[in-house]
Amino acid sequence: MSYDSLPSEVEALKDQVAKLTLIVQNLPSGNIDPYKDTSEAAAYIKKTPNAVRILVHNNAIPCIKRGKKLYFHIDDLNKWMEDGRRGKKVRVLK
Repeated sequence: MSYDSLPSEVEALKDQVAKLTLIVQNLPSGNIDPYKDTSEAAAYIKKTPNAVRILVHNNAIPCIKRGKKLYFHIDDLNKWMEDGRRGKKVRVLK
């Protein structure tokens, strides 16, 4: 790098900083709630809300019930998806 090329180098660095600033601004915040309600869980695992309720009834996915609402931890949803990917059978209670 020479003294003559310094202005162009600084300009290139300014462009890179601007791009990085945009990327950082679009990142999700660090305060992500690990619990999802029925509709959010359904969207996450690509099922309908009723299908999620049926999975809860069949004890396939653990949940927390507060009042009349069901809440699902993101780790439980990920585990359910991983188990299904490996071909494990879900126990169905009748």
